[in-house]
Amino acid sequence: MRNADGVAPILIFNAGSSSLKYEVIAANGHSVARGGVRRVGTDQALRESTAGDGPLRATTEPCADHAVAAAWAVADLREAVSSALDEVVAVGHRVVHGGPRLWQPTVIDGDVMTELTRVAELAPLHNSPALATIEAARDLLPGVPHVAVFDTGFHHDLPAVAREYALPRSIVERFAIRRYGFHGISCQYLMRRIGELGIQPAKRVILCHLGAGASITAVLDGRSIDTSMGFTPLEGLVMATRVGTVDPGIGPFLERHAGLDADGVERLFERESGLRGLSGRSGDYAELESLAAAGDRDANFAIDVFAYRARAYLGAYWAALGGVDLIVFSGGIGENSADARARILGPLDAVGWRLDPTANASGPPERRINPNGATPAVWVIPTRESAEIAREVRLLMQQAIDRGRMPGIEPTAGSSRAGVSPTSRQIVGQRGRTSPPLGSARRARRGS
Repeated sequence: MRNADGVAPILIFNAGSSSLKYEVIAANGHSVARGGVRRVGTDQALRESTAGDGPLRATTEPCADHAVAAAWAVADLREAVSSALDEVVAVGHRVVHGGPRLWQPTVIDGDVMTELTRVAELAPLHNSPALATIEAARDLLPGVPHVAVFDTGFHHDLPAVAREYALPRSIVERFAIRRYGFHGISCQYLMRRIGELGIQPAKRVILCHLGAGASITAVLDGRSIDTSMGFTPLEGLVMATRVGTVDPGIGPFLERHAGLDADGVERLFERESGLRGLSGRSGDYAELESLAAAGDRDANFAIDVFAYRARAYLGAYWAALGGVDLIVFSGGIGENSADARARILGPLDAVGWRLDPTANASGPPERRINPNGATPAVWVIPTRESAEIAREVRLLMQQAIDRGRMPGIEPTAGSSRAGVSPTSRQIVGQRGRTSPPLGSARRARRGS
């Protein structure tokens, strides 16, 4: 399973509310094996795995929770790739929200787990599944470091005018209330990829990560200056089941008149609203797109609201940036739905933000979808959060080695690998650091 340089890979876990994706990534960025479990918590969970460019294997069976899904992932890796887990030098975990204390890539220990548990309510759809996955993975793979990489990191240094809510300072400071922003791992990957593709100019960029969870980020000189999600991933765009930005007065109103308590309001806003609430049918964008094409007015209306909200943020960030050089669509909807991109940008044709219908409809995964020479340039770039997490893990481990400390491992009783640390050569490869310092701007701001 080693690549040509003899460098051991990193295993990445990405837990969603009802899914778990995993991928083993070599130091050169190539995917060695990957898979996932969909519909976690049901009797019809879809278990998928593949090694390299091999065929996809899929079965349907009951999966009680994310701990079971993590055990499946480890078992499938053992079966699919010879000695796979013996070669893995670290495990990276995507964590959506680390609260005010955790935002940089961090080796997971007992204290980190305690803090993640404390702030889990800030992202209930994601943090609880991530915690369950981390706990299971640390038991299954105890002899290597486990590292949390946070979606909030890219937005940590938002300008104060974009970061702060208009709340009393005493409340803000007591509860660490601020706009944290999310999808930062995706944003960092996309900014890296823009540089690799040589797209210029890219001083003023708007990143549209559109999926079941959706956000838009304004980037100036490589730095996030505003983003649509806030204190939690509930703020901003209309999402699959999340309401997005809503009048705060609606919550107390519903508590007084609809018999809902605070948990009921949160459940309504998190799980029963968004596209699902608007359509009365589904939160799945692809399904709504098919229904709309067949004449379903409610489905069409839900998609129109989704597009309108996204377009409003594009306009707001054009103003915040003082113009736009580049717009990037990514995420499940942003990458795959030509109709969504056309609905969002179509009404802006009058100001020159026009698409090339042919390029928008089809082409290579990474492509420009508006006429050459037009401003702003509009691109589709698929995101690879797993690859970005792997880069962050390698860089963190190398920094620890440079300081004369090996990354921490909490031994698990009975583990044959307990206390075994990967070597510097294994982590970064024979040619030194494998990750170009795309995150250097962010790390410089961190002071690390």
